[in-house]
Amino acid sequence: MAGHAAPRSLTQDMLLSMGTTATTTSTLEKSGEIRYYDIFKTWLPLGMTQFLLTAEDPIYIAVIMRLANPELELAALYTYTWALIGVIASLTYTMNTIGNVFGTNTRNLSRIGILSMIMGLMCTTVICLGAFTPFGRNLLQNWMAIPDANMDMVIKSLRIMSIFPLFISMNILMQGILIRNGHAKDILLSRMVRFLIGLGILMLGLKTAWFEGAVLGALAVVISMLVQTALLWLMTRKVRARIRCEPLESEVVGIGELVRFTIPISISPALSSISTLVMSAAIGRLPGVIASLAVWPVVTNFNSIGMGMGSSYSQVTTKHFEKPEDDRKLYRFGMCLGLLLSILTIVFIVTGVFMIALRDLEKLDDQIAQISVYTMWILAFMPLTYTMGAYYIGMLSKTQNTMPVMISQMIALAVVFTMLMVSINMKPFMGVYVVALSQLIGALVSLAWLWYAWRRVRPGLEPREQEEQAAGDGQPDV
Repeated sequence: MAGHAAPRSLTQDMLLSMGTTATTTSTLEKSGEIRYYDIFKTWLPLGMTQFLLTAEDPIYIAVIMRLANPELELAALYTYTWALIGVIASLTYTMNTIGNVFGTNTRNLSRIGILSMIMGLMCTTVICLGAFTPFGRNLLQNWMAIPDANMDMVIKSLRIMSIFPLFISMNILMQGILIRNGHAKDILLSRMVRFLIGLGILMLGLKTAWFEGAVLGALAVVISMLVQTALLWLMTRKVRARIRCEPLESEVVGIGELVRFTIPISISPALSSISTLVMSAAIGRLPGVIASLAVWPVVTNFNSIGMGMGSSYSQVTTKHFEKPEDDRKLYRFGMCLGLLLSILTIVFIVTGVFMIALRDLEKLDDQIAQISVYTMWILAFMPLTYTMGAYYIGMLSKTQNTMPVMISQMIALAVVFTMLMVSINMKPFMGVYVVALSQLIGALVSLAWLWYAWRRVRPGLEPREQEEQAAGDGQPDV
């Protein structure tokens, strides 16, 4: 739950020539030839971090199911509290890209740190209005239609988690700074500590029964996240000290440039969250509602493993794309990684491991389990789609073009919404199949847009690179 296994978004950036922001290609660093080992070394801890993140939800659910009123507590925590927190705090979920792109000198670090705090405070203020004021309570009852039986549980957990956006914003920013400066493994270490702290709190709550399930889950999320944030702060101190003496880049990002970069990528995860809500709403209006409601969360959780590990590749390409010719190796590695993740998903299905997991771990009956398998077949190549989207996203992020990422999410949302609206009127297939197919097609169309965007940007990088190299050749060696 600390990571909330939900479909990830294809996130960030693009094109000066299509009317977005100023591209600072001069910031592309000059260094030696990139190695596949360097790419793998950066991706592995990030991919494993995403894997660990996905594993948290089932553990939280399993613990809450063993406490009093598990159905009410789970609904309070997941259906309402975490859904609201996730949508509002999603505005901060791309702070790692900002840290990765701009975490290069002390003045940049100061500016993006202030930006992170402002965005986190804004999100926390919104949540506090809902959790601590009568107006917010009425709004929750009317807008989210929270039942009276769940309302007190939701309010309690919201109050505990009200600080979550503020600290997660700083948390994610520091992760981006560490990635840019070659310390991706520290992120995995901090996430393991967070996982163990959260697990310890859950076990203590299970043994003592001191807290209700929703409150226990909220405490585990917040306390473990605060510990991870403190650990990340300690880890970034050495990076800040080094940057103070040896900055990666001397160029300081302007306030306007930073704002233009930030707004589109901050909106993109919110658009992805809306797509998720649209898909969930459509399931209730399509055939096979009961089976679809049972299948979709399970399939989403399993499929998020490969999708999340693939999506983390955007941070790898943002870090390692230093000159135009680097994109060949980054593309090949991304293609191989995406294919591997999709092949592993297919092997997971074909060998029957997925079916065993559904029956023994999720306790689904044979009919529901078979529907889940068919749905996973539809989504089998989502890891490849997300990995290649992440490749283009990282490339475009490094050239500081973010508007097209928001456009890609708008396109994906439009595709999903259109397909689902047409399907609701026609009602051709079981709801979960329609939703899965709409998610796949939306992701493919979004990927096509990102490919087109990068195709427009890519040719403009080489002339600048050649000009800078020629200018450098004219200078005497020192």
